[in-house]
Amino acid sequence: MDRRLGCAIGDSGLLELREYACIDLGFRLVQRYWGKGLATEAASAWVHAAFHDLHLDRLTALVHPENYPSIRILEKLGFHFEKRDTVMGMNSILFSLVANDARAVSGSLAPPSAQT
Repeated sequence: MDRRLGCAIGDSGLLELREYACIDLGFRLVQRYWGKGLATEAASAWVHAAFHDLHLDRLTALVHPENYPSIRILEKLGFHFEKRDTVMGMNSILFSLVANDARAVSGSLAPPSAQT
């Protein structure tokens, strides 16, 4: 939410994809908010929630192959390339992250604002 303008700037969250047997991390922002670290901050907070609060063992993330900024965010958070696939009719790359890898990348599962 852009508090100054009073409008939504995007969304993020976790989605259960039952047909693929996974919990998917998703994030998207209105273009004028790209490049400000907001997607990384949101994704990091959801990774923390998934592993610390919800005690999930694994997360996935689907990304369009040409979406290099999102791929970079996932890599920065410790996600690993798993495979290319057609998901929901779209050409996609599947990334995954297991809880132990998330701890190794962050040093802990503290929320992003608490990390130094």
